[in-house]
Formats: sequence, structure tokens, C-alpha cells
Amino acid sequence: ESLVGGLSDRQLDVIREMNHKSPFATALYFQMREDNQARLIELLRNKKGAGAIGDFLLLWLTAPEAGRSAEEQATLRAYEHATDEMIVKVYAMLTERQRKTLLKNIMKYADTFQKLSKPQ
Repeated sequence: ESLVGGLSDRQLDVIREMNHKSPFATALYFQMREDNQARLIELLRNKKGAGAIGDFLLLWLTAPEAGRSAEEQATLRAYEHATDEMIVKVYAMLTERQRKTLLKNIMKYADTFQKLSKPQ
């Protein structure tokens, strides 16, 4: 909500309704993300080389389905599809002012990440 500068009560109601209809997979999603984060921390703590860390990150970012069961993959695919669809629908109901605020805030995030990525 803060990304767009606030939502009307009607917008909040529509979003809440869409959210309630979405497949529930957040527990699985968070568990898998936490497992990957733990693996990355383990690699870093054990001072594994850039190759091992790079291989892990490449797999995590480009093939997140690796290591998932077919059931887990189907559950997460349904969750991701519903989330993507919800994002498109939410964007469509934003006012012009909200869209401009969203763009401005996303640009700030991108700028921050760009600054953080530069060597100190």
C-alpha cells in the first residue's frame, strides 16, 4: 500500500477479496526460501569459492524448481500464477496518481540496489 501512496477502502476490499481467493502456498514458499538462505549462509561461512556460491545462486535464481517434488512445484506454480494475475489486476485499478507514485518508488528501489551493488 505504501508503494502507491495509499489505497481507497474500495481498492483494499477488492485486493482483500482477491487475496482470499488465491491458492495458499506461503508457508511452503517461505520454507523453501529460508532453506535456500540457510544454504547460502552455510556456503559463505565455510568460505566456499565464488564458483560454488555462483553455481548455487544461479540454480536458485534460474531454476528454483530444482529439488522440488512435483506436488510442491504444482502448488508453487499455482501460487505464483495467482500472485502474478493479482499484480496485474491491482495495477489496472490504480489511479494515475497511484501509478506515478508506484513508478517513483520502484525507481528509488532500483537506484538503491544499484548503489549497493557497487564496490565500496
